[in-house]
Amino acid sequence: PVGRKKIVTPPPVKILAEKYGIPILQPSSLKELEISDWKFEVATLAEYGLMIPERIINAFSKGILNVHPSLLPKYRGATPIQSAIKNGDEQAGVSIMLLEKTMDTGPLLAQKTYTLDPDEMYTHTNRTLAQLGARLLVDTLPTYISGDITPTPQDNKQATYCSQLTRDDGRVDWNSAARDIYNQYRAFSPWPGVWTMWDKKRLKLLNISLSKMALPPGCAHVEDDILTIGTSGGAIQVHELQLEGKKPMDAKTFVNGCSTHVTQTFRFDSQA
Repeated sequence: PVGRKKIVTPPPVKILAEKYGIPILQPSSLKELEISDWKFEVATLAEYGLMIPERIINAFSKGILNVHPSLLPKYRGATPIQSAIKNGDEQAGVSIMLLEKTMDTGPLLAQKTYTLDPDEMYTHTNRTLAQLGARLLVDTLPTYISGDITPTPQDNKQATYCSQLTRDDGRVDWNSAARDIYNQYRAFSPWPGVWTMWDKKRLKLLNISLSKMALPPGCAHVEDDILTIGTSGGAIQVHELQLEGKKPMDAKTFVNGCSTHVTQTFRFDSQA
């Protein structure tokens, strides 16, 4: 489903396959998928999001090559790009591995490192790593099929894991350092986004940047229509925000509408 109206739209792979007359299967579940007549040697997998049954993995004599957007064994799981950005990593990357029945544990065939810019947003990194992974897969597949690549087992002792995101992951803790909050914003935009509580309402921070101003954690300061919020180290300048039930607005509009309250400290209500 795409957009606010959740219109069911075919994915780009299906559109391209239909253009060239390539058969498409879109089963709602893989548990009952009939594979007895499959005669394929190898398969590729990217961003499928569900566990692949072992019987399907074993249906391919040379296995399934999976494209994973991290430098495995680091960040096994569903949100490797967001995790790398949130943790302030200087490097990310993609891995080509052979799929196993356990999550992201298969032997490695190839990896490519990517340097993260300190201001880079998730959407840019996601797009870049998708392109990097596609090129790496195209380069790796022929050499693997020909037997010129020896799969390398992952070091399970070095493995780290990342889980699905929830809305609560985006809640800002003003007792954190400004850089940590900024990384949270970079990692979680557009979803779940970053937010705080204001007058018992959820306030989304749609566009923020780092500030050198020194303020107590959670204390808001207004000067020349610029809204700055203190943290445990440094501050965050807010450029665009959205109050619960309202449309997105710039900081000046918010400040003008909340002039009697904007210098108060944010209260961390238990309600989201």
